[in-house]
Amino acid sequence: VLLTLAAIAGDEQVKNEVIVSRGESVEIGGGFRIPDVMQQSGANLVEVGTTNRTYASDYESAISSKTAAILKVHPSNFTVDGFTHAPELKEVVAVGKRHGVPVLNDLGSGCLLDTRQYGLAQEPQVQSSISDGATLTLFSGDKLIGGPQAGLIAGEQKWVDLVSKHPLARAVRIDKVTLSAISATLSAYLTGTYEKEIPIWNMISINESVLAGRAETWRSKTGVGTVERSRSTIGGG
Repeated sequence: VLLTLAAIAGDEQVKNEVIVSRGESVEIGGGFRIPDVMQQSGANLVEVGTTNRTYASDYESAISSKTAAILKVHPSNFTVDGFTHAPELKEVVAVGKRHGVPVLNDLGSGCLLDTRQYGLAQEPQVQSSISDGATLTLFSGDKLIGGPQAGLIAGEQKWVDLVSKHPLARAVRIDKVTLSAISATLSAYLTGTYEKEIPIWNMISINESVLAGRAETWRSKTGVGTVERSRSTIGGG
């Protein structure tokens, strides 16, 4: 995110304002906050809407001659319930296209699978972000992708090239070992072997009877304790 914002809306840019919904001006793990990242990039933050309700028209009303981009951020580590509204990505993309403003979609984690097939809540998929028209989609190589820690950017070639040519890109680029690991991880999705080869999906896809069998094996070997059902949460960075 820092690199993308610096390349598109950094200090030297004539257009240096980035529009963000107040409900998406979030803090992620480790205390990293979107406003702080924005400040470090040299971009000027323009907040729109409210914490619980933001409309496509709010983004449109905030566009000016200094607008460099619209940033959408997926609030992956919290929810706001009740009297809420957030526009679909397609709506925001339509606003951006009307005014020639790129729309950056930060998925936080990002996923290549429909998590609902595993009985989980739906997580935004990288493919959907691209097909819905996001100029650039930002996501992690680790977490739900299941590869090495890395920041990945996918989208329109013109904008990918712009980001890759920024001086900061050389400082944060991945090494050959990480690139090889990313390649191997993505290959598992292409071959359909991700449940076997990628640890996170191997763990998520295992059924309860297999887990119960493992637990019983541990219990019998140690000779203490009992096997009990429990509820847990998938997480981690």
